[in-house]
Amino acid sequence: MPVRLRKISGSKLDVGEMRQKRLNKNKLWGRVRRATALLILLVVALIVYLVHFAPPSGIVMLVATANNISSPVNAKIKWIIAPNEAHEVKQGEKLAILQTFSSDIIEEQQRLDRYRQQLFDLQETINGILAQQANTEKTATQQQVELALAVKLAEEALERGKNQTRKAKAIFEARSQEYANAKRLWNLDALTKGDFSATKRVFTVAEADYKNAVSFEKSLRQELASAKLALSEFERSRAAQKNVVKTQIDALNSRKKEVRSRCEDIKNLLEGKGGSEIVVVSPMTGTLVMPRILGEGDIVSQEEPLFSIYGKDSLKLTAWMPERFKPDLALGQKGIAKIGGRHLHVTVKNIRPDIILSPPPLRIRGLASKNAYFFTVLLEPEESIDSLFPGQVGKVMFK
Repeated sequence: MPVRLRKISGSKLDVGEMRQKRLNKNKLWGRVRRATALLILLVVALIVYLVHFAPPSGIVMLVATANNISSPVNAKIKWIIAPNEAHEVKQGEKLAILQTFSSDIIEEQQRLDRYRQQLFDLQETINGILAQQANTEKTATQQQVELALAVKLAEEALERGKNQTRKAKAIFEARSQEYANAKRLWNLDALTKGDFSATKRVFTVAEADYKNAVSFEKSLRQELASAKLALSEFERSRAAQKNVVKTQIDALNSRKKEVRSRCEDIKNLLEGKGGSEIVVVSPMTGTLVMPRILGEGDIVSQEEPLFSIYGKDSLKLTAWMPERFKPDLALGQKGIAKIGGRHLHVTVKNIRPDIILSPPPLRIRGLASKNAYFFTVLLEPEESIDSLFPGQVGKVMFK
C-alpha cells in the first residue's frame, strides 16, 4: 500500500535540525518533571519531619485570675478613668465616680420610654386636630362668605321692595283721592258713568298694585330675616366648634405638660440629681482591663462588671500543645516562648494529664480548629513578664 508523505513547504529547517529541536524539548520537559518530583519529595520530607521529628511546639498565652469590680448599685457614670487597652493601676487609685439612683434603673428607663411615646402620640393627635380644624375653617370661611352675601342680596332686594311699595302707595293714594272725587261727582250726577267706571278701574288697579307691593315687601323681609338667622346660626355654630377644638387642644397640651414634667422627673432621677456619689477605687495593684468601653453618662445596673484587675502574682504563662507532643514533654524541659514582641526562656512547670478539645481562647482567635486536641502545660518564665498583658498570645518551642 503506498504511503503518502506530507510535504513540508516553506520550512528552512532540514530533517536533522528538526530532530535536534525535538530532543532539546524532551530534555527540558524531563528536567521539569524531575524538579517537580524533587519538590514533592522535599514537601513530604518536611511534613514527615514536622510530624515525627520536629521539636514540640504550641501556642502560649498569658492568662490570669481576674479580680472583677462591679457596680454596687444602679447608677450613672459621672466620671471614669480613660479606657485604654490595658494599663497599670495602684491600690486605692480612683477608677470611677458613680451617681446613684433611688429606684430601679431599668424600670425607670422603661417608664421614660413610655412617657416619651405618650408625648409623641399626644403631639400627633394635636397635629391631626389642627389639620382637620384648618380644613374645616377653610370650608367654613367660604360658607360664611356665601351666607353674608345672601344677607346683602336680601337687604338690597328689600330696599328695592320698599321703594316699589312707596311708589305703589303714592299711586294708590292719588288714585284713592281721584276715586273719592269721582264718587262724589257721581252722586251729584256731575260725572258720566263711563268716566266713573274708568276712574274706578284705575283705582282698583292701583289698590291691587299697592297690596301686591306690601305683600312682596313682607316676603322680602322674611327672606332677609331667614338669611340673617342662617348667618347668625352659622357664626354661633362656628364659634362653638372653635371652642370645642380649643378645649380639646388645651386638654391635650395640659396632658403634654404633665407627661413632660414626669419625663423631666425621671430624667433627673436617671441623671442622679439628688442621689449620692460612690467612688470606685482599685482594691489592688495590677493591670486594669475594661470588659467593655464605658464613658461618662452611661447607665450601669447593680452587679454589672466595670473593671477587671489582674495582680502580678496571678499572671501565668499557659501553653496548649497538640496531642502528639505529649510523649515528648517532661517536667523541667526548657523552651523559648515568643509573646508580646519578646523572647522568654521558659521551663515546663506542670503538665496536665487530660486531653481536651481545642480550648475556646484558641478557637475564638482562629488559632485552632474545633476538632483538634490539645493538652495544657504551665510554664515558668526566667525573665519578668510585668510588661505583658493578660490575653496576649504567642508561640512556644521546646528543645
